Amino acid sequence: MIWLIAYGLALLLIVMIYCFKGWYKLTYEPLTSQKLFWAAIFIPLLSFLYFGLFSWVGHSVDMSAKGLNTFITISKLPLGLLSLSIPLVAIITSLHRSLQTATQISTANIQIGLVKEKNSLDELFSREKNFSDKCEHIGKQVGSVCIKLKDSIGTVKFNISAPYTLFHKIYNTAPGVNNVKYELTDFLRWKILVDISTIEENLKYHYEIIDKNEITTAIDDDMPRLFAIAKALCNSFDILSIPICLVPYFYIKGGNGDYQLFFGSEEEFKMLLRKYITLIESLLSVVNFSDKYSLFYMKKYTFEGFLLFPSFKKGVITNDYISINWGNTVNAFKGSAN
Repeated sequence: MIWLIAYGLALLLIVMIYCFKGWYKLTYEPLTSQKLFWAAIFIPLLSFLYFGLFSWVGHSVDMSAKGLNTFITISKLPLGLLSLSIPLVAIITSLHRSLQTATQISTANIQIGLVKEKNSLDELFSREKNFSDKCEHIGKQVGSVCIKLKDSIGTVKFNISAPYTLFHKIYNTAPGVNNVKYELTDFLRWKILVDISTIEENLKYHYEIIDKNEITTAIDDDMPRLFAIAKALCNSFDILSIPICLVPYFYIKGGNGDYQLFFGSEEEFKMLLRKYITLIESLLSVVNFSDKYSLFYMKKYTFEGFLLFPSFKKGVITNDYISINWGNTVNAFKGSAN
């Protein structure tokens, strides 16, 4: 009995060592590197030898048929324990193969994910580059406008100076379920179209007043509409990153308030609007913008030869002016400005 207890304690010790060392865990390394694999071989082998010693005591080696039959008869338990090695090794081999397969699948999925991420980044860079090239082409197509400064001539260049920033505002570049969809955001709808609508509505209202013969030469009559149009124009310039430049400080003194514009004549104003029309149509065409919008009154005003804002005649260029953005080049002041 004591030898059976010793055998049990030895097995328990082996189990504790394997648990403490973590040798019971299978890894993706070769099967011969698995501690559990060798345990499945040596524990049945040692058990065979251990119990065989008790079974073989008192017997001598006999290689005859009778001796072999006797060996099999007295070694049933040791041989049974030894035979456990075969299913144990088979089970461990199967588990190890499954682990290796899972590891290979996981590695393949990681590699596929990395390839997809690389392809996604390549597509993003390609789209950004393509959009940047188109913006550059738009800038060349639109060109520039010469505006009169106090003692010289300035140039407003219609270049989109930050195309990559604009790209990420226009397109949704956040990853979706499978990949980036590059769908249009609401940026154009809530930014550019709002400015277009502001310009169109003020020009439409101005034409309605003219058609009713209600227009007067008073500055306070047409100046609020001119200010709203110029402000919307500047807002679009800032949104599209049109580079700021030296502009005139065109000052118009009114009865209820004073105004500052960045252009000194209605002719220059019309030219700026013409360039703006080309810029907007080109940009919205490039991004395949499908929402309906109208530039009717802008086109009507810029291509007609009539001057419709008498306030220009009351203004004066006080000095040349440069700001950090276009929005600060158009201002309204309450009362008289010194």
